[in-house]
Amino acid sequence: VGVAHANATTLRFHGDALHLALRTGAIVDDVAAFARRVGLPPPPPAWALAPMQWRNSVDVITDATGAVTATGTDQLLADAHEMRTRNIPASTIWIDAPWETGYNTFVVNDAQLPGFDDAMRTLGSEGFHVVTWATDAVNNSDDHEQAFGMPPYASQSMFDDFSSRGLLVTNADGSAFTFPWGRGVGGFVDFTSADACAAYQDAMAPLLERGVRGFKLDYGETMRPDVLGLEPNDVPRFADGSTTATMHTKFARLYHECYLGALDARWPGDHFVITRTGGLYDQKNGVAIWPGDLDASFEKHAVPVVGGLPSAIGGFLSLAMSAYPLYGSDVGGYRGPAPSTELFVRWAQFASLSTIMQTGGGANYAAWDDGYVDAIDAYATAARTHMDLLPMWIEWTKRASTDGTPVVVPVGVVDDRPDAWADPATFVVGDTLLVAPVIEEGATKRTLFAPTGSWTSWWDDDVVVTGPATTTVDAPLDRMPLFVRDDAIVVLSDPALDTALPCPTCAGDVDRRVVRTTIGADGDGGAQALVGDVVATRTVAGKSVALTASADEARPLVLDLHLGAKSAANAAVPGQTATTVTSEAALFSCAPEDACVFVEAHRVRAAVTGRSAELDVQWQ
Repeated sequence: VGVAHANATTLRFHGDALHLALRTGAIVDDVAAFARRVGLPPPPPAWALAPMQWRNSVDVITDATGAVTATGTDQLLADAHEMRTRNIPASTIWIDAPWETGYNTFVVNDAQLPGFDDAMRTLGSEGFHVVTWATDAVNNSDDHEQAFGMPPYASQSMFDDFSSRGLLVTNADGSAFTFPWGRGVGGFVDFTSADACAAYQDAMAPLLERGVRGFKLDYGETMRPDVLGLEPNDVPRFADGSTTATMHTKFARLYHECYLGALDARWPGDHFVITRTGGLYDQKNGVAIWPGDLDASFEKHAVPVVGGLPSAIGGFLSLAMSAYPLYGSDVGGYRGPAPSTELFVRWAQFASLSTIMQTGGGANYAAWDDGYVDAIDAYATAARTHMDLLPMWIEWTKRASTDGTPVVVPVGVVDDRPDAWADPATFVVGDTLLVAPVIEEGATKRTLFAPTGSWTSWWDDDVVVTGPATTTVDAPLDRMPLFVRDDAIVVLSDPALDTALPCPTCAGDVDRRVVRTTIGADGDGGAQALVGDVVATRTVAGKSVALTASADEARPLVLDLHLGAKSAANAAVPGQTATTVTSEAALFSCAPEDACVFVEAHRVRAAVTGRSAELDVQWQ
């Protein structure tokens, strides 16, 4: 523990020696160096960077006579259907607790989720992977009232087996250490034991064979009962001889690694894990983190609340600076009643610029539920924004996996000035996008700090902020302030894309790339980018600009040139006779053998299919 004073830092630690390494360089360089030191994470699969959806529970509904009128499977498939019919992009659905016969038997409760295998095949055909909730505990309590069809003491036989084989955390006398952990009372798999982990992996293997591609790993901090004063820290004993006096977050890391080992064996390099706990050296495992059960509110952290949207943003930026590139908070918050339309929308807007966009909460809501009829369009826009950026998320997380460069940084890190540090909720993504989430209830304007350079609104080319400066911009409920650096090129996915996974019936072309750039007010400056296999270049000379893109193999390419306040005089696709179209729909329907150009007042787009494309525009 470090406590900073004006002229000194006091350190308290366990043991008689401390290895201390200090760096005094630029903060971003220090974060990258720290990431390399603790271990770089593997890059996530593309589908994990698309939006995700879940409910707090998928319940069985019965009528007054007790007859089942709808099952959890019905709810699961209905949510998938809503997303596809509404063209709301997503590639992952979580099944949250409870869903098993007992905690953590990994056996599907067939009364709650009948026809599970058929449902998995249906979801797969619609471009979804499935992730299930799990923890580190095996219960010996009667949990049957927690879900329809859950048998009494369903985990007891697994508890007895693991206990008799010494696979659970123990007391000093060797008996299983049990503890009330939130979903009953149980023991905890001793992940310091290779035998315990192997037995747990054997238990979960049949579930993975049924198609489950990952886990939402809850809890993990339970091995610190002393923190709450409930047990002395020498009570729980581990197979490696340690106690919770020194175990701390190492237990959570071993817990995560056990699950990851099972996933690697069945789905090597193609799985996803999100956890509630992270610690030192867990970064290398590539886990995403969600910040636990935040309040469904605009509140900042203050006792007794844990905080709402502002806390979610703070957690995102703090973890990014701690070499955790993957983060996603529950859109709308978790604790308390269902979020208001305003909170739900504002949280979704922030989540659209988080590396992981996942939507769900304790009040069991979804954007298409009756209570959010006024939010559905804004939510769809937020999810679409996140999906549009999929090629960039892939590139940015690949860089974090290669050299430790953080995906996002607070604006104060970008521009080290007091005014910037005074704006703790504004951040920059990939040195390209300036993001200013709205965190005050009722606000329709946002005061933000813009770093050095010229930044144009993602939504409106007429809105430009120039830094370094503090400025106030409009922030209507349907739009979060979002700006793109004028000297940047971003590569986007098809704006109709439903999923990053194979899906013959889904909208959008997974191979299409949209290359977008904005000419700033000064009208000069070149730019270039390498995103995946796409190399893009912008060259400006006088009052003309050439935007080019090339790829390793032929693919649909759309060149999207924003001219700011300038007006296009003419546009051409060199080497081809381009057809002029008058709508975006016609542009994206351009035949593969043709080239199409769509000219608007201050924007020109060209569609070409091939290994390369070029758009030349002159302005007046």
